[in-house]
Amino acid sequence: MTDARLPARWLNDPTLEILGDQAWRIHTNALMWSNEQGTDGFIPRRTLRLLHVLGVELAAVEELTQAKLWAKAGSDYQILDWAKSQALAVDVDWQRERNRTNQKALRERERDKSKSRRPTPAFEGAVSGDVLGDVREDAVGQDKTRQAKYLEASEKSTSEFVDQQTGEVLELESRFEFVHENGKTRRVKVPA
Repeated sequence: MTDARLPARWLNDPTLEILGDQAWRIHTNALMWSNEQGTDGFIPRRTLRLLHVLGVELAAVEELTQAKLWAKAGSDYQILDWAKSQALAVDVDWQRERNRTNQKALRERERDKSKSRRPTPAFEGAVSGDVLGDVREDAVGQDKTRQAKYLEASEKSTSEFVDQQTGEVLELESRFEFVHENGKTRRVKVPA
């Protein structure tokens, strides 16, 4: 967003005091239009119609050129001494780019802060013993009385049931059943 500046010194400037109302309004609207468009005070003739609600009378434009606020530039106009009161388009563009860069850096810092504030997931890696009541590695779960049930390690590792090159599960030559004895559960191999 760009803003046209109306310096306080203009309140007592004799050149501006003698301007008619229409000329003053055309001049201030031209400042706003040129700032918004980034033309550094260049006003194309076709734009004059936008600068006053009732249209622009050429007598008001002539009043601005006689006051040496505007100069004729071919069939167009140039606001004189632009840089004394208004920002140059190159400076406005530089500031916009600086603001974009600063805003991007701020968003990245905020994103990094929010990442560091996020709670770590409860189950990263191995579960500590105190979370589940010291359940052993080979435990399959707990019953309602919170007594852990354990399986004895199988005679074959699971890697023996998987083709290491293709990752396919091989047919099991035998199957297993679970046997409950003396409060423990163990897996027993049963021939196929």
